Amino acid sequence: MAIVNTIAKALGGEMPTWGGPPAVTLAGGGNTGLFSQAISVVVNATTTNVVFNTFPGPGFVRWGYIRVKTTSVNGATTITWKATATDGTTTQQLIPPVATTAAGTNIDNNFFIYSDLNLTSITVALASGVNTATYDVEFAGGV
Repeated sequence: MAIVNTIAKALGGEMPTWGGPPAVTLAGGGNTGLFSQAISVVVNATTTNVVFNTFPGPGFVRWGYIRVKTTSVNGATTITWKATATDGTTTQQLIPPVATTAAGTNIDNNFFIYSDLNLTSITVALASGVNTATYDVEFAGGV
């Protein structure tokens, strides 16, 4: 099941409106709400980067929530992921690699991030081991 209860829905009108979906190949999804970016992407036994870099207003964020949820996991697939961000000069690790799941286990992870940098790009690296998983990835944040 895709993300239904979005971060943006939980925070209501406190979130800015995004200019569009992130610059990645979409398996489905796109802008799923007025105040966040969320996409669906299929990862086949490799690592795929989902990049959020279209921010409204001043063009950067300093805080936000990142949510990664799997909607379909092959019985042999293991999952891990991490998040980094940059202001164009300095790269920061926002979320260290999460523990690798047992084979066939779905995830629904939520993390709050905060930075002193004016982040212009946030990268969520999704890693599926052995076989395929379908992920929904959401970012919602502000300055």
